[in-house]
Amino acid sequence: MTKVGYYSPATAKIIHDVVRYLLQSGFIVDASRGHTTIPFVDAPIYVQNETGQTIPPYACLQTDGTEDVGGQNYIKVVKPRDTTGENGWFLFNGHAEIAASSQQKYGIAYDGPCVRMLTDGTTITNGDRWKPVVGSFAVTKGEEGDPFIAIGEDDIA
Repeated sequence: MTKVGYYSPATAKIIHDVVRYLLQSGFIVDASRGHTTIPFVDAPIYVQNETGQTIPPYACLQTDGTEDVGGQNYIKVVKPRDTTGENGWFLFNGHAEIAASSQQKYGIAYDGPCVRMLTDGTTITNGDRWKPVVGSFAVTKGEEGDPFIAIGEDDIA
């Protein structure tokens, strides 16, 4: 005899939200588009958007505390408040937006050693130093001593 499963409306919404996130993130790819590579992450960094805005892909973020949501610890992230990391560690969003709405404001960020960064449009040259732009999701060309070093010349914008 076949048993029929039942999901509560709350569970169905969770499944719907997860599938929608996976589709938007590129983890589920339409067969007509071919294959995709899922980035390898030793330990995902779960983040909670506290900016009040949608966080774009590869955005520079600064940590601002933590919050436990349903047993999962999330690192709260905001737009950078400084260029040195004095107000919190820097993280970078992955390839999917993180919405500002209360139900969709969670995502996965990366701390390196290599990440893609959203720039302010400045030309990228291998070996150049970069730093966060205070109050922005972008990074800008810096100088000796700034926290990030460009590897390659990848223009993703």
